[in-house]
Amino acid sequence: MRFSDLVRSELVKLRTTRTFLGNFIAAVGIVAIICVAVALATSSVEDVSADGVTIASIAVYFAFVIGVLSVSSEFRHGTITPSLLVVPDRERLLTAKFVSHLLAGLVIGAAAVVTTYVLLGGLVELRGIDNGIFSADALKYVAGILVASALFTALGVGLGAIMRNQVGAIFVGLGFLFMVEPLLTIIPTFGEWVADYGLGASSDALMGSAFGAGDPALNQVEGGLVFLGYVVIVAVFGYAIFRRRDVTA
Repeated sequence: MRFSDLVRSELVKLRTTRTFLGNFIAAVGIVAIICVAVALATSSVEDVSADGVTIASIAVYFAFVIGVLSVSSEFRHGTITPSLLVVPDRERLLTAKFVSHLLAGLVIGAAAVVTTYVLLGGLVELRGIDNGIFSADALKYVAGILVASALFTALGVGLGAIMRNQVGAIFVGLGFLFMVEPLLTIIPTFGEWVADYGLGASSDALMGSAFGAGDPALNQVEGGLVFLGYVVIVAVFGYAIFRRRDVTA
């Protein structure tokens, strides 16, 4: 099977599963609710700055979940055995999952951005309030969110390859990001490094969430490169473990 056919096969799996559709709807739905709430809560004397588009960044965590499930669900439902019978080369199969889910992450990020522009931008414009998300400055946030959404999906694929348990992998990934890493920041010296260069800090810098919040150590490009480094590290471990993992029928 050609690699392009393998990627296409993985995309078909995504399109035909309730998991992807459910996460997609949930991501867009939550972004939509927040956009409407923000648009209605904004008074006529306020304005919506360019970083208002970063509401769409919420979708990247749903993209992460989709990435985790790409591998872990195959082990849970036993479909990993026929998948490997068709494609015995495990590295090739996992690479196809990375490529297809990078594309899926871009789709989720793009849908969240479009939702933000339509609802937040549209409602604010209708109310006659200055709207910065239609400015050129907002494009850097849009680019960051799209890249982050793709990378978060790849991060999920790598973690799913390391931990075949779906709930465990999701809990470890999101738990580390939202609970463990913030706790690590209280450790003297090491905590300062985590706060400046950790997974959360680098992804926030990439998406623009850290812009204007004090003096972040990383700019958008630097944040993207650091976050990419974390994704690569997880992917390398994922390849190593997936290649050696026993698979039973």
